[in-house]
Amino acid sequence: MNGKPWQHDQISELRRLWKEGLTGSEIAQTLGMSRSAVIGKLNRLGLIGDMPESERLKRVKRTASIALRRFWATMSPEERQKRAHRLSSTTRSWWRSASPQEQQARNAKAVAGYRRWWDSLTEQQRAAHNRKDQ
Repeated sequence: MNGKPWQHDQISELRRLWKEGLTGSEIAQTLGMSRSAVIGKLNRLGLIGDMPESERLKRVKRTASIALRRFWATMSPEERQKRAHRLSSTTRSWWRSASPQEQQARNAKAVAGYRRWWDSLTEQQRAAHNRKDQ
């Protein structure tokens, strides 16, 4: 063992955070440890293998979403425009594959996200955004 040994309160906190659905990276940040240490301990405790498939998929989607947001933030506006154009056909086919109820739910979620984003802008940012649209 290279680092400090795990304390009982850290293990109980690890179990609690894992059951709440946090990712390994988020738990590591909370506990002040490396992601590898957290995942290794989760494996040794047998918590990763016992996860139901639905929970595993939810965590994978969440982790992928975080990674995509970080990646998207590093791109220039021109690069984002190119990639968004490439993604649009995939997105359209994904959208069409949903039932009308799912499409309605996705649309409501998208509108709510847009409203949250718009509400977070200052008046200057809104004015600049409106100028770009004209």
